[in-house]
Amino acid sequence: MKSSITKKISRIFLLSLMLIFFRPHAHALVFNTDTFNFRSYSEEESEDDPVAELLLTGLILGLITTAAGYYYFNTVQFQDFPYQPYGDGNYVVRGTIEEFLYTDAGRNRNRFSLGTSLVYLNELGIGNESTFEGLFFPYFGPYFENLALYSREGFCDNIKLGGQLSLLQTNLLSINFLALYTSWFGQGMEDFRNGYGLGLVLRSYPIKPLVVEWKFNFQNYSHDFEVFESNLQAGFMLSRYEFFAAWKVLSFSNTSKNNACHFGNFHGFTIGTRVYFSL
Repeated sequence: MKSSITKKISRIFLLSLMLIFFRPHAHALVFNTDTFNFRSYSEEESEDDPVAELLLTGLILGLITTAAGYYYFNTVQFQDFPYQPYGDGNYVVRGTIEEFLYTDAGRNRNRFSLGTSLVYLNELGIGNESTFEGLFFPYFGPYFENLALYSREGFCDNIKLGGQLSLLQTNLLSINFLALYTSWFGQGMEDFRNGYGLGLVLRSYPIKPLVVEWKFNFQNYSHDFEVFESNLQAGFMLSRYEFFAAWKVLSFSNTSKNNACHFGNFHGFTIGTRVYFSL
């Protein structure tokens, strides 16, 4: 199986090199309206078509990237949780296609985590944040997050629901791209309803028992209302449980050219726990 996949990738790579090498020497036939005859000329004598060159280059790079990505992610597996006592102690395990087909005990093609934390943000309030996220196969997976805050002025809640796409999977650095539906509820939050959010989650397992994560996203709503959110987190593992603390920032603004303004930058801390598991 491994040799078959490797041969396919090699053929795509060689074909890409051949296309790049032979293209400048290609000849084309052009219709001559004066003599009603076809004449052949070298492409080097004609004007270059930047759009065609860009499309061809994009196609070649796309084929190479797709082939490499298919092999890269199909050799990724996960242990039950970071820094587990058995195995080699890694969470992200890279093997071969054969190991993917005949998965060893304790290795999984999916991973999930469920977390909850106490949140305090200056002037915005105190409350709870709960998160459920994971990856299948392990290319993509669900992402859900709810932030509920209480203050003297009242209650506000932010719900995020969507998915994440894996861009990189290693123990030292994993990167996931977030695409989310997001909405705020509560008094004074009418302009921050039914938007979308895009973001990244960068996570690292540098040395036992540490876990470092930076999660940020940009939320966009109608009439140029926007929210920027950042969560820089550090934790340590105890069996499959992570205990963490984080510095959180929320910034509300309107980016309209006619009425650009900031409604507030809120910052504070979170402390909580997260459990890792597989299906």
